[in-house]
Amino acid sequence: MRKTPYTNSPRTIGPRHMAMSYFLLAAILFLGLPVPSNSQNSADNPLAATGSPVVIASAEDPMVSKMSIGSFSELRSLSTDEQASTGVAMNRNGDPVLFTLLHLEFESPAARTAIFTNQKTSRIAGATVVTTSGRFADVFVASDDAWDAVERSRGLVRVEYGATVNAPPPPPAAQAPLTSQAIPEPIVRGGRSGLTGKNTIVAVLDTGVDFRHPDFITYDSQGRPTSRLRYLWDTSMAYIPGRGSVSPVKFPNGGSIGTLFTRDQLTAELRSSTVTIPGTDLQGHGTACAGIAVGNGNGDQGTDGLKRPEVVGVAPEADIVGITMGFAGGFENSYLMNPMVEWLDRVAGTTPLIISGSFGGHYSGHDGQTVFERHLNDRFPLTKAGRALVLAAGNEGSDGIHAHIRFSKEPQLVSWNANRATKVRIYMGSADKGLVLLASKATPLGDNLKVELNPLTNQYSATLTVAQGIGGVWFTNTDDKPSEAHLYVNNRDLATFSPENVSYSHLVGAPGNTENAITVGSYSWNDNFHQRGSLTTLGAVCRSTAGSAVPFEIGFLSCYSSPGPNRAVAGKASVVKPEIVAPGEWYSASLAKVPKMGPVQGWRYDSTGNYAAMNGTSSATPYTSGVIALMFQKNPKLTLGDVRTLLMRHTTKSGLQPLASALPNNNWGYGKLDLAAVDRILGAL
Repeated sequence: MRKTPYTNSPRTIGPRHMAMSYFLLAAILFLGLPVPSNSQNSADNPLAATGSPVVIASAEDPMVSKMSIGSFSELRSLSTDEQASTGVAMNRNGDPVLFTLLHLEFESPAARTAIFTNQKTSRIAGATVVTTSGRFADVFVASDDAWDAVERSRGLVRVEYGATVNAPPPPPAAQAPLTSQAIPEPIVRGGRSGLTGKNTIVAVLDTGVDFRHPDFITYDSQGRPTSRLRYLWDTSMAYIPGRGSVSPVKFPNGGSIGTLFTRDQLTAELRSSTVTIPGTDLQGHGTACAGIAVGNGNGDQGTDGLKRPEVVGVAPEADIVGITMGFAGGFENSYLMNPMVEWLDRVAGTTPLIISGSFGGHYSGHDGQTVFERHLNDRFPLTKAGRALVLAAGNEGSDGIHAHIRFSKEPQLVSWNANRATKVRIYMGSADKGLVLLASKATPLGDNLKVELNPLTNQYSATLTVAQGIGGVWFTNTDDKPSEAHLYVNNRDLATFSPENVSYSHLVGAPGNTENAITVGSYSWNDNFHQRGSLTTLGAVCRSTAGSAVPFEIGFLSCYSSPGPNRAVAGKASVVKPEIVAPGEWYSASLAKVPKMGPVQGWRYDSTGNYAAMNGTSSATPYTSGVIALMFQKNPKLTLGDVRTLLMRHTTKSGLQPLASALPNNNWGYGKLDLAAVDRILGAL
C-alpha cells in the first residue's frame, strides 16, 4: 500500500514525508560504547552484537514527529494476516482506494475548531470531517495535498493513520437516509431482582448480529414477529436502493459506508416470506456476544414454553443496536469507532446506552495514548450520565508476544523466534539521550528500524522489521541511567519472545487501554454444554509451554485472560487494567445462521442448533454490559464514573484464584463480578 492511493502509478515518499512519518537515525560508532560479555558475544552466536550501534536520540537534533511512524511504509509491507489486525479496510472488489481516514489531536479544542468546526465543516480543501470531540477529529482526506495541509495545521499535535478505503458511488439522489460435569457457578441469567434491562440499549460493535435469531425477536398476541434491534448498521454490506437505508456516516463523495436497517425494516423482513436481506453476521462472534448480553432465550422455547436458564442473556428486555465492524468476521472498519459512537449517542437520546466491544489488538503502545483511544476517552468523561463503554481485555494472557526489559549501561539482549518476516514494536520508557540499540548477527538494523519521539508520551518508540527465524537486539543506555523497554508482536502465529524475555503483563489490547472504559477480563464459571441430547464437558482452552492442557477450574481466572496494567508514560501513572473480571468461560450463546445455508462455520453448536459454545474475554464483556443495563434500568441517571465506582467497589475480593498479589492487580483488577457482587451492586442503587 502506498501513501498516494489516488493515482495509478506508485510514488516514492519524499524527504518531508519521511521526516513527518518517522526518522531513521544513522548508524554511528559511539566511542566507549559498552559491549556484551564474551560468553554472549561469541563469533558463532547468531545473537551476538555486531555492526554499528543505533543511538536512539541525538542531543543536537532530537526530532519530534506529528505523524506516527511506519504509517504507509509499514502498512505497504504487511502480510495479509497482519493487515487485518491494523484496521486496514479493504474493499470487497479490490478496486483502487479513494479515501484515507486520519485520527487527529490538537493542542486545544479551540485549535481544532479553527480548522474543523463543531458543525463538521472543514477549512482544508479535500479534507472531510467525519466526527469531532473536544480537541480531537477524524477526517477523510482525498489527496496527498489535503494530507499535507492537515499536517501543517496550526496547533496540531499528532496525526495517526486510520485506514485507506475504496468508497462506493453515492446513492441515487432520490433515496434519502432514514433516520462439565463440574457444578457451574451461578451467574445472572434472565435478569436479576426484577430487573431485565428494560428501557436501556446495548450496542454490540462486532461481526454483526443475526437479527433472524429467535433470541432477538418478540412476538405479539397474533404470533407476528417484531425485531428487538432498534438499528443494524452493516458497514460491510453494499447499499442497494430499496434494501435498507444509506449509512449514518458517509464517505466524502456521499457514498454509503455499508447499509443501515431500522427496526421497521428488519421487522418487515421477518414477516416476509421473501429473503431480501442477506446474512448479517457471517462469522457468528457478534451474535454470540449479543446473546450473552441481551438474548431472550426464544431459540430454546419448546412446546411446553420452557427455556433453559443458561441460554438466556443477562438483560433480555434491553433494546439492541448491532454494528458490523468489517467483512466476513473481520474488524477492518473499527477505525470508524468514534463516528459510530457519536451516532449511537445521538440516536439513543435520553435512553441509557451501553457500548460493548469485544475486539482489540496489539498494534499500539498499550498505554491508552493513541489518538484513537484518547479521542474515544474524550467521548466518555466520568461525568457523562446514562452512558458506559465496556471493552474486552483480550485473550493473550498466556501468549509470549510481549517482552519487558530493564537495562542501564551493561547491554541486555531481547530475542525471539519469528515464524515469518514480521514487525517487532518497541516502546522505550523515556526520551533519554543515551538510549542505544545494537544489532545482532541475525537481526541487522539500518533500514529495518524506524524510530520516533511521540509528543503525546515523550517516549521513543520504534518499529523493527525482522526476518523469519531466531533474532534479537541489544539495549543499553550510555549514560548509565536505569531504563526500560517493552516489545510486542501482533500475535503468537507471527512470533514469540524467548522464555527468558517473555513478560506476562501489559497485555491488554487496544482499544481496551482506553482509560475511562470498563475493561473486562475473564474467569471460568462453567464447562457444561448440551450436545446431541445430553450434557458434555468442554475441554481445556490453554496449553502449557510443555504442550499439556491447562486444567479447567470453576471460579478461577481464565488461563488466557490478558493482564494489565497499562504501560506507564511520562508524567502519568500506570492505569489499572482490566478494571474487573467477569464470567467468560463457557456459555451457550446465540448461534448465527445464514439464510438458506444454515449455521455459520466453525462453531460447536448444541442440541437445538440455535446455540454455540462461546468463551473468552469476548464473552465476559457483553455479560458485564448486560449487568450495567440492569444498573441503568434501576437508576438511569448513573454517570460513567458512578458505574465504574460501583463495579470496582463491590466486586468480590476474596477467594480469588490465582491471586498473585493484593488488589487491584494485573490479573483481577479490582475483583470478580460474580453473582454476589452483582447483588451488592444492585442493592447499593
